[in-house]
Amino acid sequence: MKLVMQTPPSDRPITVEEAAAHLREFDQHYYGTISRMIDAAVESLQNQYWTQFCTATFDEHFDGWPAGVFRLARNPLGTVSSIKYTDAAGAEQTVAATAWEQGLDNGRGIVRLKYDQAWPSDCRGHADDVVVRYTAGYGAPTAVPAPIKQALLLAVADLYVFRETQVPMRWMSQIPYSIERLMAGYTYKTV
Repeated sequence: MKLVMQTPPSDRPITVEEAAAHLREFDQHYYGTISRMIDAAVESLQNQYWTQFCTATFDEHFDGWPAGVFRLARNPLGTVSSIKYTDAAGAEQTVAATAWEQGLDNGRGIVRLKYDQAWPSDCRGHADDVVVRYTAGYGAPTAVPAPIKQALLLAVADLYVFRETQVPMRWMSQIPYSIERLMAGYTYKTV
């Protein structure tokens, strides 16, 4: 599985000013550092929890047709716009939208065949031959749930305070646990 962002979000879930206020750092000289830390925290939490905060468009590549359903890597699922595949002759084909439907499995976005339908039989069978294009995310920054925003602020604070590689041992497990608790209702990774 390979995930490629086609259209990035137009904004971040938290602003540099929000993060700076949380850090009590009002010297704008540090805003560039804080900005990079926001990007790192967003990317890290999205990857860890299979979640997209602000809406983006993705192409997710699969090695062929699933035995059951396509389980999508970024959630919450918005709209699946197309499923394309490479046929045996090496040409790109589009699966008719009448053959499949999107849905949810325990909150995780999936794509499955509609009743009495079948995936095309002429798929080439190489790695990344099937591409599902979809949107995922909560929408604009104002639509991102408050626990996610708070988890991001904690992650940025963690990165900011512990910028060095050596951290006092007594602090190592406190902040990540808080982030985990805040993100618990927004994870789509299945065991």
